[in-house]
Amino acid sequence: MNKALISGYFGFGNIGDEAIKIVLRKELSSLNVYPQFLVKEVKEAGEIKRDNLWDIIRGVVTSNFVISGGGGLLQDRTSSRSLYYYLSILILAKIFKKKAFIIGQGIGPINRNINRILTKITLNKCDLISVRDGASKKLLEEIGVKKEIFVTQDLSFLYEIEFLKKDLSHTQYNILQVKGRENIDIEEMADIARLMHDKTKEETVILPFFRNVDEPFAREIEKRTGFKVLVKDNVDEVLTIMNSAHIIVGMRYHSLLFSILLQKPVLPIFYDNKMRNLSKFFELDGIDIDKLNLPNFSKAFDTLLKNEEEIKKRIKDKLPIAKAYARKNFDLIIKYIS
Repeated sequence: MNKALISGYFGFGNIGDEAIKIVLRKELSSLNVYPQFLVKEVKEAGEIKRDNLWDIIRGVVTSNFVISGGGGLLQDRTSSRSLYYYLSILILAKIFKKKAFIIGQGIGPINRNINRILTKITLNKCDLISVRDGASKKLLEEIGVKKEIFVTQDLSFLYEIEFLKKDLSHTQYNILQVKGRENIDIEEMADIARLMHDKTKEETVILPFFRNVDEPFAREIEKRTGFKVLVKDNVDEVLTIMNSAHIIVGMRYHSLLFSILLQKPVLPIFYDNKMRNLSKFFELDGIDIDKLNLPNFSKAFDTLLKNEEEIKKRIKDKLPIAKAYARKNFDLIIKYIS
């Protein structure tokens, strides 16, 4: 059996990244590959503490190949330190003569010139690069990556949604999925939550995806509106809540992706290009975060309500294509390890 060491943002409580981890474990195991994940804290077999250098080196040495992915790991929007960490794992792989794969990632933004140079040097040594959208490929080509770059889709499109029970603890509701640490006026967001209720006569449920970052912001909206915050750390529990919703307004990338998986009418709020790229693939309209105010939201929300059946049909038609592109990530892995 082959072994793979996998770096990603695992164990921090971000629902999207935990979905990616579940997909990687299942799909790699089906290829007779034993995955070892770098995580914040070790909780089960097949995990290595991500800040323990010697355990990481041991994991690289005992693996047949190293995977970086998926999600948006290679970027310096949050910090350069994060970018250096993920590049260093790939460099370690090459030092110990292991294959290094970048799988299903959304790349960027990478703004600092030194970060672009380091990314170019590192990725030109990788054996396989697949990215989840054309914009990521374009960015890598712009910074000088010469390796072949495959355009696939986010790994979470392969998340297996089995039977999801209906959430019967609420009457009909809509979801406002919020993202913390953005420059958004809290009063404006409270007004948006109220407007969703007023226009549909349905409850607004506020849903964080990343407890430590999103929940404080969500609680401030709850305090001002009385609308309930639901905090779940399990992917299936989050999907169950979303599956029972009527309309979803999403600020995080995987809230948009999960809405698409569930074929729900969704209004994305674009905080960076990865949201725009996914929305473009499914021909979905959204609102730029810097233009988010009550009048603009009201207009976009009215359009969504008017066209929700058409939106659901568009999603249904394009979803099999997205899933096929996501599957391509693992087809490429098979090719490159054989």
